[in-house]
Amino acid sequence: MSSRSRFGRGVGRLGRVVVVVVAPVLVAAALVAGPAAADDAGAGLAGRLVQADGSAWDATPWTVTAVPVDGEGDQVDTAVASDGSYRLAGVRDGRYRIRAVPAEERSGIPAMWLGGTLREDEATVVDVRAGRDLDGLDIVRFDGSNLPRRATATWRPYVKGTPKVGWTLTADPQEWTVEDDWFGGPMPVTDDLFTFQWLADGRPVAGATGRTFAPTASQLGRSLSVRVGVDLPNTTTSNDTSASTAVVVQGRNAPCSRVTLTGKAKVGRTLVASRSRCWAAPGTKVTHVWYADGRRVATTTSPRLTLRKKLRGDRVSVRVVATAPGYAKATVRTTTRKVR
Repeated sequence: MSSRSRFGRGVGRLGRVVVVVVAPVLVAAALVAGPAAADDAGAGLAGRLVQADGSAWDATPWTVTAVPVDGEGDQVDTAVASDGSYRLAGVRDGRYRIRAVPAEERSGIPAMWLGGTLREDEATVVDVRAGRDLDGLDIVRFDGSNLPRRATATWRPYVKGTPKVGWTLTADPQEWTVEDDWFGGPMPVTDDLFTFQWLADGRPVAGATGRTFAPTASQLGRSLSVRVGVDLPNTTTSNDTSASTAVVVQGRNAPCSRVTLTGKAKVGRTLVASRSRCWAAPGTKVTHVWYADGRRVATTTSPRLTLRKKLRGDRVSVRVVATAPGYAKATVRTTTRKVR
């Protein structure tokens, strides 16, 4: 049966909850020299099949096999005892990898190798010499969600939007697949499993871990990119970082609404630049420059101007100048009011 067919029947699409089968995996054990073998026919290799906490693993009926590397030595098999222990006797000189498999056919359960892997080429190699027994070759079982997984983007992620301060950029992760040595694969990654980290000149931006990101003044003049991950345990990714954008430029500030002059345009009364302090950019500071018949008569942070006698007959207006970190200077000017 192919790994793809096992994968399809096991879980379907890979979503937020993925563990549906408990997958035993081997972890490398310490090799401890034991007493000399009873005869010169070979060495003994021994260990137990245990849980991660060291408790017994009911692994019957399972078989443990010493598999020769590159044809060195002879393959030796043994059944696992009811207490989870095993002993391979008469293993001849050579280099071996230790494998555990169900003695009976169990669809979807692969061989497990000493060294914390389901891949033969990654398994721990044991050097066997006649007369030297090795003990402590324990095979540790743990949850299938902890299996090493490999996630790959079919196409490189990219950033949508213009890199300006205050403008929202969006990460497009593209299509991803994930596979492991238990379920097989590849299988599509669902959208809810993606994670994001925005980078400025290749360095992570603190707190910028959403699909969207609006650059601030801190990123002005820097190139941005986004690194995409997959929220599954023990998952490595490849082809996971977008190309860099152009450098971030100043944003464009704008008032929240139209600035107008309110109040009676009469000597002794006060005109107000209404809604002049509300701007799109955070941290905006405004200055009001007042004009009478085109000549500047006052500059103030206050939106108010008291009309004096010398302004009678003049047409008064105000120019509001807004500055904010990371944004280009912005100005708006009101229509004029004639002072009576």
